Amino acid sequence: MLYAKFTPEGIPGHIIDHAQDGYDPLPEGMTVEQAAALMLVKGAWVARPVPRPATQEELAAIAAAAQEAAEQAAAAAEAVREQEIARRAGPDMLLRSIGKITIAELTARVAAIRVEVEAGG
Repeated sequence: MLYAKFTPEGIPGHIIDHAQDGYDPLPEGMTVEQAAALMLVKGAWVARPVPRPATQEELAAIAAAAQEAAEQAAAAAEAVREQEIARRAGPDMLLRSIGKITIAELTARVAAIRVEVEAGG
């Protein structure tokens, strides 16, 4: 015997083979495949509606959202890298501000730090 936890729409969302709190028994002999193709509406088992395919506009919106999320993730990663470079370059910036190293030395040190940080070190 199978048991299911139903979604608010009456779709068996999770099916198990043992009784458990929050799970309702499925009709005797019903298979997982059958239960997945049906839904319970007002006590009656009916075929689940076939989802309509996404429109071109919906697909474009999904792609745009994914692109935006990827760009935001890349920007966040870049900000983290820049913060790490600034943190590591802080002592060298202090040395430059008190005249202990030249701008050329500072630039070389920051470049080396940048290479190390971007390599994951």
